Order: sequence, then structure tokens, then C-alpha cells
Amino acid sequence: MFLRQRHEIFSLSFFVSYDFFAGFIRRHVPPLPSNVGHGRERRTHSGFLLEHSFDCRDASPYLYFCRRLCFSDVKETQRDKLEKMTQTDGTIQPEFDYDSRVNPYFPHQVLMETTSACQLRCKMCARESALQKGTLKVGNMEDWLAQKIIDEVAAVNKKTRFWFCFFGEPTISKKIWQRIQTAKTKGIETTVINTNGNLLTPSICDQIIACGLDEIYVGLDAATSETYAQVRIRGHYDKVVEGVRYLLKHKGDHLKVTVQFGVYEENEHELDAFKKYWQDLDVPVFIRPKLTWLGYLSEHNPSHENRYPCPWILDSFPIYYNGLVPYCICDWDNRMPVGDIKKQSITEVWQTSYRKWQDLHLSGKFGELPPFCQQCRDWQAKKPGETLKKLYSQKLRFGEFAMAKPDYIRTQNFN
Repeated sequence: MFLRQRHEIFSLSFFVSYDFFAGFIRRHVPPLPSNVGHGRERRTHSGFLLEHSFDCRDASPYLYFCRRLCFSDVKETQRDKLEKMTQTDGTIQPEFDYDSRVNPYFPHQVLMETTSACQLRCKMCARESALQKGTLKVGNMEDWLAQKIIDEVAAVNKKTRFWFCFFGEPTISKKIWQRIQTAKTKGIETTVINTNGNLLTPSICDQIIACGLDEIYVGLDAATSETYAQVRIRGHYDKVVEGVRYLLKHKGDHLKVTVQFGVYEENEHELDAFKKYWQDLDVPVFIRPKLTWLGYLSEHNPSHENRYPCPWILDSFPIYYNGLVPYCICDWDNRMPVGDIKKQSITEVWQTSYRKWQDLHLSGKFGELPPFCQQCRDWQAKKPGETLKKLYSQKLRFGEFAMAKPDYIRTQNFN
């Protein structure tokens, strides 16, 4: 009886809507016996292996099976449209290709604060204020905690951009080079540090090269020593330039060296000279837009017009040296800790605590965010990607759309 009904379904026109098939099967195809149990189907999408759980006692396996057979010969545009939809418990959801910068599985980048210490007192930094208020402590990450973080990133997604720094100066740590080497040994593809460069002696540079570091950003923020002294207080411009030149000469092909210029009122007149100097040496230049660091600095971007979800909270996962996870990477004062990696995993915090705030951003409910997040303008300093634009245009939260999951990502589902 079931086979006859199924063949009748297959004989229908390919242009009958899928919704009609779903209703027809639920009304006329009997469920499988209760002793059949559960199953899992596997299929490929855009080169990635996807998995879809189903209950064999329900009609959903028949729905998917009929959908694939009935539409196998439909013209290309219709098949493409069909492949963008996924069937979950009888509902249709839009499906997106994987985008590391806005995905439900694991952060695009993890920032691990090896040390919170720093020898400079930079103009753009809130360290002094935070230290006085007691919201910033100086310390070094324990070995077991650093190893725990490295192990999880290596086990879950080796393509994660792994920064071995957050608010501290990473080259102060004597253990950072061994930790980077461990990460590379475990297969993590991209390891990065951001440094003020004042400790780039030949000895430190040699360790940077030997440990296998992939990328280093050196914050100079000036084209002359006079301007540098106004921005990077306690720093030495000529010493940093000398260290960068040493790296360029000895690094080989593996290490990418980038010089950084953060734009501020004190230095913006030297931006063009900075770019010319380093581009003449064939060195990549990164211009960091003006940030307020959640309102600590004067408002560079005072408008709330055309607001979109903050890309920072959707792609970055910072971890303080003591394991605490702040609300976002701009949260100097750790106003609202959302997790503790000493007790939790990155995956758990990303899919639970972080998810609440991410969903409010994606759905445009900015008025329900914490007050400091509502008032922040730093979202304007980072442009949204195409996937984020599409999600926000439909106000789709995580759980309301499906995203292809690459087979190299292995996460536990906490939702």
C-alpha cells in the first residue's frame, strides 16, 4: 500500500509546491512502526557534509526523500532555490553558506590574554583608569588554563584565528613563544599577536620567528618620534622601527609583519606619511578606525543612524588572563562578565551567554541591550559582511536559520 502511494506521489508534476507534498504525505503516508527508532541522514551542501537528525516514526524522512526524488530533474534555478531551504520538524528555514564571521558554532577569532601587564601608558588606552577603579588586574595566565584554551581551539576548529594577546603587551610574557609553538604543533593554522614593539630586540625577534607565529601587528601610530611620544607614552619610536626592520630582514616567507596606525586627533595629520614610508618598504599597513572603547574616549562616531548589528560581538571571543570572558572585546572594564573559561568551555559560553546578546543584535532589538552597549558607537568602526547584512535585513536570530557546517568544525550543541 505504501509503495503504491509513494509512486502516485512521484508521478505528480515537478511544479507542484513542496508545501503541498508535505501536507499530502502527512495525511496519507502512515508512520513507520514504533520499533524502527531514530536515524540520521547525511548529505552534502556546497562541498560541506551536513547532518540532519530525524525521528523515523514521523513522516519527515519521507518528506525529504520525496523532495530529493521529485525535484532531481527540475531546472537548475529551482534546484538551487530548494537547496537553500532545509526541513526541520516540518518547518522551512532559510539556509546560508558557512560564514566564519557570523556562525552559531564557534568564534571566528579567539583572543587569549597571556599577560595583562604593559610597560606603556598609551593615549588611547584605558589602563590607568581601569587600574585605579580596580576593574583591571595585572597578572599572567596560568599554564593549565592556556593549555585548556589551546586544546579546545585545536579540537574544535583549527582554522580559528588565535590571538595570543588581549589588553596586555604579549612580548612581556616569557611563556608566550612556547604556547604559540604548542598551538602550531596541534595544527592551529593562524596564530597572531598585536604588540607595541618596544621589546622587539634581536633576541625576541628570533624567538618570534622560531616559534612559528603566523602574523604580527606592530602598533606605531606615528611617522615621527615627536608625534609617537604624544600617543605611545613611555615608548621609543626609533627602537620600534629598528625592531620591525630586523623582523623584515630575518623572518623568511612564513611570518606576515603588518604595521598599524590607530587614528587619533594627535596623529591623524601623519597618516599619509606613515603609509608612504612603510609601503615603500613593501610592508602591509593596517589603519585602525577611531574607537571609543565603549565610551572611554571622545565620541568619534556620534550617530545612531543606520545602525546594524555589531560585528565585534558576532565574530570575536576575548578571554582575560584569569579566564573571565567580558561582554565584548571593547569592554575594558569587564562591566558584564559572561563566562569563566576556568569552569566552562569556549563553545558553551559562545552558544549560551554570548548568544543572548548576539540575537538581540541580529533582531535589531538594540533597546534591550545593556545601557553601555546601547550607547556605544564602536560598531561603526567595523563594516558588516554580506551574510550579516542578509541576516539583519530579515531580522533572523540564531535558531531561525540554518547554516552549513564545515566538516572540520566539531562542536557540542549547547542549545
